[in-house]
Amino acid sequence: MTNKLSFVKIDNLYADNEDINDEVLTVIDIYIDGQNLLDIVKKFELRFAEQYGKENVNVGGYVGLPNRELFEALVQGKWTHEGTTTILGCDCGITGCW
Repeated sequence: MTNKLSFVKIDNLYADNEDINDEVLTVIDIYIDGQNLLDIVKKFELRFAEQYGKENVNVGGYVGLPNRELFEALVQGKWTHEGTTTILGCDCGITGCW
């Protein structure tokens, strides 16, 4: 079975948040077989959070990366650490915060 990978541009991610003065308002969401990767990760993490009694942890607190950062990660090999590549950002704004 072949999985379908698609990328969707999300404009004005923080348009309603006055606290964020970030110039990057466009991010890329990744979909696998029509499911948003953010939802897949959240569902996966929630099982472990519930198992360990940590439901109040910021489960699935991710956002898509800005298009330039995602391109650099996937094509140019930037945003790598110990053999892994960052393809989602944390909603706190710090990549790899945990």
